[in-house]
Amino acid sequence: MDIAQIEQRARDESHVQLLAIFSFVMAGFGAVGLLFLGMHFLMMRAVFTNPQIIAQMKQQSAQQHQAQVDPAIFMKIFIWFYILFGLWSLVSFLANLAAGFCLWKRIGRIPAIVVGAFNCINIPLGTVLGIFTIVVLTRDSVRKRFVEGATPATL
Repeated sequence: MDIAQIEQRARDESHVQLLAIFSFVMAGFGAVGLLFLGMHFLMMRAVFTNPQIIAQMKQQSAQQHQAQVDPAIFMKIFIWFYILFGLWSLVSFLANLAAGFCLWKRIGRIPAIVVGAFNCINIPLGTVLGIFTIVVLTRDSVRKRFVEGATPATL
């Protein structure tokens, strides 16, 4: 093995290791997103189910001659928002966690590429991670290392 191949191998290994670490970071962002969404739901539910606040909102809309918005209907519509973004955060968390483990163990290159493509939707950090994941994992030298089943301990 010549020096260029050794340098390329070291570069590939460091890139894959960084991708694994950043996949775990993105999984953390998904978990934090779930926590934030849960707290936001609890606050919105407390506001829109409080009878005093509802009465005050109705009084203000009547004084300003605006159409009255029923807070119960608003909350029912908003629940779909919470379900949608909760599922999105959960899938992002689980997919990035799985991709991080796949990259860490040097197994499952194709699932990691799929998660990288999924991450491209999460603007801006997920897009950067997704593009770099696809670029690094489609290199021939990296593909060969995954076929060999190399783990960080054997390098």
